[in-house]
Amino acid sequence: MIYFTTVSLAKAVHAQGLGLTSLIFPFCWGSDSAEAELNAKAYLVGSGIQPMRFHGTTPALVQDAARYTFPEEIYGIPTEIAKTALERYGEHLAAEALAGLKKRQTVIQKGLKLLAKEAAHA
Repeated sequence: MIYFTTVSLAKAVHAQGLGLTSLIFPFCWGSDSAEAELNAKAYLVGSGIQPMRFHGTTPALVQDAARYTFPEEIYGIPTEIAKTALERYGEHLAAEALAGLKKRQTVIQKGLKLLAKEAAHA
């Protein structure tokens, strides 16, 4: 399921369309809001960005990934769902987007490991 969340960051970042900001609004994927929020948090931590607070994670109004312009940028979206959503873009663009998805998935895995290590030391 696709979720929408609002996240306060420890430091400002440059976000496309927002400029320099410490408040971002990512879409994330999960079987429930807790999993979706974890995927967003893992992506941020894996990217070296420290989230301070999540201000609510709610189901997105649009649940069809194919209706998103960049479905591969939904944190935690399963590869097969992203592939289906990207079919309309043609082989070359879909391959490029899926390569970006693979990189994001690697960042999420890195973030999950960092969060687990952090929890073990707490």
